[in-house]
Amino acid sequence: MRRVYFSHPLPMHRTKTEEDATRILSRQWKGCEVINPFTCKKSELESLRRSCEIMAGLAIDGKYPFIVWNDLNVARDAGTEIFTLNYGGEDCLVPSLLEGLQEDFEKLSYEDTQKLYRSILGSGAKSMISSLFLGKFGRKRTLF
Repeated sequence: MRRVYFSHPLPMHRTKTEEDATRILSRQWKGCEVINPFTCKKSELESLRRSCEIMAGLAIDGKYPFIVWNDLNVARDAGTEIFTLNYGGEDCLVPSLLEGLQEDFEKLSYEDTQKLYRSILGSGAKSMISSLFLGKFGRKRTLF
C-alpha cells in the first residue's frame, strides 16, 4: 500500500477542507494510506515522513505556508515524489492537484505565514479564502 504524507497548516486541522483534501488524495492514489501529521505523535513524524512514497503539500493561492514548503524541501532532498494541492483562484474550495514543488509559488517565512493566517481569519466569512480557515467552526462550507 502506498503512503502519502499530507503536509498542511495547523489551522486546517479538523476541518471540512482537511477531510476533502484527504479524500482527493485517497482517490488520486486508490487504496493509499494518507498520513495526517496532526493525528500522529510528534516523535513518530520523522520516520512517518521518510516512510511515505509521496508527499502532498497544501498551497494557498500560489503560496506555500512555512511548514509546508519545509516539508516539501525535505521530501525533494530525499527523492520523494511531490504533489501540490493549490487552493485558490475563482473557486478556492476546489483545489488543483499539481505535480511537483511549484518553483513559481511563493515560499512564505514563518512571520509571513502568520500574517497570511491573520489576514485570512481577520477577513471574516466575506471572502472565499477566509472560509478556508474557519472550517467546521464557520457557518459555511470552508477550507480551514
